[in-house]
Amino acid sequence: MFGFATASFAQDALPLPAGASETFNSIENNTDTKIAIDVWNGRNVPIVALTGERRTRVWKSEGAGLTLAQMSEPILSYFLDQGFDLRLDCDAPRCGGFDFRYNVLVVDAPALFVDLRNFRFLSFSKGPNQTPEMAFNILVTKAFGTSYVQLVQATQNGTTPIQTTTTASTTKPAKLSYAPSGNISAGLAATGRAILSDLEYASGSSKLAQDRYASLAEIAEYLTQNTDKDIVLVGHSDNIGGLAINMSLAKKRAQSVVDLLVSNYGVKSSRISAEGAGYLSPLTTNDTKQGRDTNRRVEVIIAPPKK
Repeated sequence: MFGFATASFAQDALPLPAGASETFNSIENNTDTKIAIDVWNGRNVPIVALTGERRTRVWKSEGAGLTLAQMSEPILSYFLDQGFDLRLDCDAPRCGGFDFRYNVLVVDAPALFVDLRNFRFLSFSKGPNQTPEMAFNILVTKAFGTSYVQLVQATQNGTTPIQTTTTASTTKPAKLSYAPSGNISAGLAATGRAILSDLEYASGSSKLAQDRYASLAEIAEYLTQNTDKDIVLVGHSDNIGGLAINMSLAKKRAQSVVDLLVSNYGVKSSRISAEGAGYLSPLTTNDTKQGRDTNRRVEVIIAPPKK
């Protein structure tokens, strides 16, 4: 596995795309670093600030066939496993696109190229939310057939920095960490999403094959225990057929889940809604049957707070 870590930080290396090579590495001392903790709000990007050591690293992998999810989900799991708090997880459109990217620290080309329509941004911290001892920004993007991972590590003065090292590479695809059915509450708490892996549909149909599923019971229980949370069911498809058709079918499948939660599990319709992403957010390649089966799914995500 290609990655970095030290024994004081982790037993396993942070997973990077196979064949990744470092294009940028800098250390600055007694430096102010702004770590993004929310998306572009029309005026600025909300941040927390640390003064101390800042280390910035970038890796690239030529022609990597992994999706953004496959590259970033193992990194997300890695930091959560090390006890860091997830502060922000957004993709290009939701982050704020152009405005977000130009209000966060990003290494200049040629060390890093950023596709403003195709990136994912993660931030993590340890310690008090507003005065963390240590924080990380992770930017994952794909541009011109190359995958990039940027890591910005900020350490507050008085805290011992983590010394990162790299290890050997591997060609094994990164394992996805989306929580499947059976661990939905944990997935929603950790990443704000989970896959409903036990749902069954007839081929090309939006109708569920059964009227009871363990995953829906889990969702109903989650909503009962978390009265301040609402959810969205998001349907996803493979890339066979046009976008409009796939988005429509994906949304109908998600709506079938909503309807069942309301009719059979007593969930209030005001707390759930359905959307369709079509083939725009694959988990893996659509070039194989197994990949297409994986990409056809319904996810549950936590909805934004109501104003």
